[in-house]
Amino acid sequence: MVLAPSRGYRVSMDVSVRVPPVVLLGAAGALQRLAAPRTRPSRIATVGAGVIAGGSLWMLAESIRRFVTGGTTVDPVDVDRPSSLIRTGPNRLTRNPMYVGMTGLLVAHAVVRRSLWALPPAAAFAVTIDRMQIPVEEAALRRRFGGEYEQYAAQTPRWLWSPSRTSARSSAAPDDQLGDTPSTG
Repeated sequence: MVLAPSRGYRVSMDVSVRVPPVVLLGAAGALQRLAAPRTRPSRIATVGAGVIAGGSLWMLAESIRRFVTGGTTVDPVDVDRPSSLIRTGPNRLTRNPMYVGMTGLLVAHAVVRRSLWALPPAAAFAVTIDRMQIPVEEAALRRRFGGEYEQYAAQTPRWLWSPSRTSARSSAAPDDQLGDTPSTG
C-alpha cells in the first residue's frame, strides 16, 4: 500500500488474485454444458473423444506421478515451492502437461457433445492458463532453476507445438508468449 500525501492520499495495492486451474477447468466444463445442447454422440465422436481423453488423462496422471516421485509440488497456486525441475515423461513433450491434459479433456468433452459451441470454453481455458497462470510459474522456475530452466525452455514447447522451436532463441526472447514453458502444475 502506498500513501502519497503531496496530492492527498493515494492508495494503491498490488493485488493479484489467482484462481486454481482446476476451478477454471470446472467453470469451463460447466460453460460447455450450458452453451452446447447435449446430443447423442455418434460412434466416431465417441471414439475420437475417447482417444483425446485417454491421451489427456495420461498427460495429467503421468505428470502428477513424476512430480510426486521427483519430490516436487503439484500445487499451481504456490508457485515458489518447486524443488526439482521435471524433464521426463510428458514433460519431454511439453513444459505444461497438466494444462495440456486439462485442455484436452475439455476438447474431448466438446467432441463427444458434437458441438462447436462447446469449443470456446476450452479455448478460453487455454488462453487464460497461457496468459495468467503459466507466466507466473515460468518466472518462479527461472528464479529457482536459472540456466537449467532456460535450457529446458529452449528445447521444450510450452504446449505441444512451438512456432519457433527450430529457430535459435535467446533466453530473453518474448516467444514464450507464443507458447513455450515448463510447469509447476
